[in-house]
Amino acid sequence: MISIIKGKILLQDGIIYDPVLNKKNNGSILISNGIIKKIGKFPYPKNIKIINCQDKIIAPGFIDLHAHFREPGREDKETLETGSRAALSGGFTRVCVMPNTDPPLDSPESIRFIIEKSLDLCISIFPIGAITKNQNGLEITEIGEMVNAGAVAISDDGFPVQNSQVMR
Repeated sequence: MISIIKGKILLQDGIIYDPVLNKKNNGSILISNGIIKKIGKFPYPKNIKIINCQDKIIAPGFIDLHAHFREPGREDKETLETGSRAALSGGFTRVCVMPNTDPPLDSPESIRFIIEKSLDLCISIFPIGAITKNQNGLEITEIGEMVNAGAVAISDDGFPVQNSQVMR
């Protein structure tokens, strides 16, 4: 993941929400080249971009556990890059992409493709591998190898596993 925030930015006077502690505090956040440097109430540096966050909630990035980016195969609908930008625009900094691409994410190679292609994007992308080859519900994939390659979960994403023996 790369930082899209260049230079210094001050998120000024917002409602800072900490979901871990379930607390809200008024304050500001100083960001320098994508890294949070200060949180709270402090004197503001000069010559920086200020975003007025009064009456706005400032929270950590959201996680989408079920995203449909269409790369590989259907880049005419969505690419990893366009999907990443759309996710970030909505406050999502981490996305799990479903395996229903063309071809499906059903091999260690396809999982590595997603991971390698997403390294320079503005969010973190986590691939979900298919349960069955070609998502046809008949033959199990190499789940262990996909996990070793970086898959965070498995799913046939709405397609039934037709052979009950596959899930044994």
